Amino acid sequence: MRKKLLLTMSLVVGSLALFGCGADNTNTVEETQEVETAAFEEETTESVGEETADDSENEDTESTDAAKEATEAEGESSSAFSDDTLALSDKIEVLYDGVIDAYVEGYDSLSATLHDYILKNNSDQTVTVMGYEEAVLRDGSTVPIAGNEWGIAPGEEVFIAGGYSGIHLDDVDSFRVNDDIGRLFIAFVDDEYVSISEFMDLKYEVDGNTVKYKVTNNSDYSDPAIEVDVVFLKDGKIVNADISYAVRLDNSDNNYAVKPGETSDENIVTCDEEFDDVKVVLHSIHSTKE
Repeated sequence: MRKKLLLTMSLVVGSLALFGCGADNTNTVEETQEVETAAFEEETTESVGEETADDSENEDTESTDAAKEATEAEGESSSAFSDDTLALSDKIEVLYDGVIDAYVEGYDSLSATLHDYILKNNSDQTVTVMGYEEAVLRDGSTVPIAGNEWGIAPGEEVFIAGGYSGIHLDDVDSFRVNDDIGRLFIAFVDDEYVSISEFMDLKYEVDGNTVKYKVTNNSDYSDPAIEVDVVFLKDGKIVNADISYAVRLDNSDNNYAVKPGETSDENIVTCDEEFDDVKVVLHSIHSTKE
């Protein structure tokens, strides 16, 4: 199951306008919300079912493997991860970052503090990246806020948003790396997911505080999940971001996915924050187990 961060799914269902920016389509917001939910509900449901079955089957094996890795690592290093994993993690470069508060339109009580990043995979392998950052609240307690991403190809850039629903920036005293991990991001070799981002042709334009984009599917995959992150920066820091998916509303028979050779409907993203630069980051993956 593709879960970008702890709160993303609840935010996406609530609104296309994540993190204070508004994502719109040539169709209505309500219609697009239903479409995006339907487009990826099946993938999520199937994945959860598969994972539930796999969990009962593989629980003993995974526990044994985890214990073995931890035992071996204990003798070689103070880290819980192998030297190869740590070396691979060193190849993950932070290009941009920023801390913001996220609010969901229509859900005034639901908010989250996000530490957003654009990362680049400088290794020669496809990896999954997991984040290990915590927010230290003013009462001394900590909550995990780091996100993750699957199937990042060599040289590919991705947007990662880490957050925790129900807290505001006013609640946060500081940020820190999880003491047990000692690293902001850990990268693993990923054999299950492959990036198909290179086959997606992204076209976008910036007009004032609005970004319009379309994506053409040049791959042979008929139902790709095409995530497009519009990231707004000021003085090199992320000040806001929007997570959305490229879809075709007339493809109701195909989960609204963009079929091979087709171009998505136009998506429109607006932002009220002051910014001086925009990065539009596309990431699309395919499971080798499908």
